[in-house]
Amino acid sequence: MRNLALIFLTAFMIFISKSLYSQVLVSPGNINYPTIASAFTAINSGTFSDGPKTITIIGDVFETGTSVPIFNWYCSSLNIGTTGNFTVTSDYEGYIITVGGIPTVNIDGRIGGTGSDIALKFNNTVTGNAAYSSGCIRVDGSLDCNIKYVECKGGLINPQNGQYVVRFDDAADYTYDPQFIIEDCIIDGGLGSIYYDGNNKLIIRNNKLKNFGENGLYLYSESEAGTNNIIIEKNEFYNETPVIYRNYYDAIRVFPSGNCIIRENMIKILGVTSISSTGIRIDANYLNNLTIENNFISVFSPNANSILYGITVLSYVYSASSTINNNHNSIHIGGILQNAVSFCIFEQLNTPGTTYNQFNNICINERTSTASSYSSYIKINPGVTVNSDYNFYWSPNNFAKLNLISYNSLSAYKTAAFPNEQNTK
Repeated sequence: MRNLALIFLTAFMIFISKSLYSQVLVSPGNINYPTIASAFTAINSGTFSDGPKTITIIGDVFETGTSVPIFNWYCSSLNIGTTGNFTVTSDYEGYIITVGGIPTVNIDGRIGGTGSDIALKFNNTVTGNAAYSSGCIRVDGSLDCNIKYVECKGGLINPQNGQYVVRFDDAADYTYDPQFIIEDCIIDGGLGSIYYDGNNKLIIRNNKLKNFGENGLYLYSESEAGTNNIIIEKNEFYNETPVIYRNYYDAIRVFPSGNCIIRENMIKILGVTSISSTGIRIDANYLNNLTIENNFISVFSPNANSILYGITVLSYVYSASSTINNNHNSIHIGGILQNAVSFCIFEQLNTPGTTYNQFNNICINERTSTASSYSSYIKINPGVTVNSDYNFYWSPNNFAKLNLISYNSLSAYKTAAFPNEQNTK
């Protein structure tokens, strides 16, 4: 009996030791590692043959020490998945996953890559003033990247000097048709939810982005060639507690080139005390076509000096001529008595040849003010064509503004806007 008990005890200890060690499986090769960092180190050192790599999370992982990037030296493509409901936790400054130059990256947080439930979670627990305190996933220099059904949690306590939870910097290979996709994810905390710098096709779809410290999405394109095609759709942006960290707070901020579609998103900004807060902000660099439609936006601030915007489009003089459609959106601005202006829609159209369309929007600005609360403000430079009608506007004072002139009644505004806005209520 003693020998039998010893055999069982030995087998149990081997099982426990293997379970503690074998959290990250790398294939081909089927070699186990305790952390993602140790698996990346092995791949970078040439432990495995060249070619595609698959990393499977097979248990809860706790990353310690220093973040290890994985490069394309021995890895032509990278797939990360999971066999169960597991969390990868990090206590170091830096991203839990950093990918450099690997052409194709896929991260799928569903068990076995099937179904519709999130099973794989990343949690960076570092908080405070660290420059990289809140990162989970960073992808640099890739051509294709697909992240789906993953939950990422960044620093929540003090993110003012933190990092974006998910960050993309593309490879800018214009001989190829690359794309970055992030969908069906939950991204929580950090300085911001998603940061993108590049000119590839980008799709942000069906995600929940919450408790960000500055921007939900910050998307920047620097190409004069207009190569971007951006789709931002069916996402939720919200904060569960008041945000007090930043001077400027935008749920969506985009510097687009090429074509950009922002549709069917729900944005709820609650209790922000920043200098300026915006639901959707567009700084048009080299824009071809922009569509903002069927979004629900609510912005509320208790800060009497905070400037609030529902949708803002700034079309600069060096931008390409473009078509901008701003239709079927519902916008609400609220808060205490304020000393600063607020706008449901703010459009500054400077580029000759631009056509701007604004139809069927509901704009309600309920902030009473010693300054002005506008439902709509459109500033038009010569050479810009504006078409606007069938909107619903309401504000407690200074109903709307057109080319620097404020109108405190619907009838006065219709007269000034003729032939536009004649069916607006």
